Amino acid sequence: MLNAKRGTRNAELFLCSKFKVLRFDVPRSPFPVPRLKSFTLVELLVVIAIIAILAAMLLPALRKARESSYTAVCLSNQRQIVTAFLMYANEYDDILPQAAHYSGGFANSPWWYEIIRPYLGKGTNSVAEVGKNFMRCPAEKDPNMITYGVNYTYYGKVMGLTDSPPLHVGSARLSSLAPSTMLVGDAITDYILDGSEIIYSPLSWPFNQDQNGDGVNDSSSAFLPNWDYNHFAPRHNQGGVCAFVDGSARRITIAEFSVTNSGSIWGP
Repeated sequence: MLNAKRGTRNAELFLCSKFKVLRFDVPRSPFPVPRLKSFTLVELLVVIAIIAILAAMLLPALRKARESSYTAVCLSNQRQIVTAFLMYANEYDDILPQAAHYSGGFANSPWWYEIIRPYLGKGTNSVAEVGKNFMRCPAEKDPNMITYGVNYTYYGKVMGLTDSPPLHVGSARLSSLAPSTMLVGDAITDYILDGSEIIYSPLSWPFNQDQNGDGVNDSSSAFLPNWDYNHFAPRHNQGGVCAFVDGSARRITIAEFSVTNSGSIWGP
């Protein structure tokens, strides 16, 4: 029995010594192991402050880039709309499409955006509403708003209604208009009352109120207080996109919009 105990003890000593040898046989790195250092509260606050400063510097640039992209989309949309007007006039004896046909109300009226659907790749019976659920201005956030309106005047000087002469005699001949005459532009839609997708020309509804305070009349009191600028919508950095008889499109300012003399964007 004593010999057995001695044998067990010797085995334990051997194993311990063996393990000890294995433990010391592990090679050690010649380089010191770095100790992890945690952030202090002051350092964390400094990092947060730097991030806040960078965000404040970048956000205006991001907003400007987003606005530029909105304007680019709007320019493209309106060039396509004017191209559709020109194609329509080419087929209908040089006459532009009517703004609408008014006969006791607009409920059953074919509006200009319905008339030009086929020229924009949409069928006559399509549910696509140009400027609303198809080719809309991305800067307008109201989903009910039809974002474009045509240059509407009495006496068929540009784009008019077809109803009863002499006020409502349809639209003008394309060849009678100067290349710089506006045909369509950013608009505020009166969809609650009559759905009018038009910009009311100051040649028929003169500007007699100054809504932006620059000392120049830019709105008719007939549409105030609900709709400034005769339903024109300056959505793009205090200006709006418009497209013209020559097929071009560009952003105009309220100052340019307010000019109503001969040779202005409003036509004859």
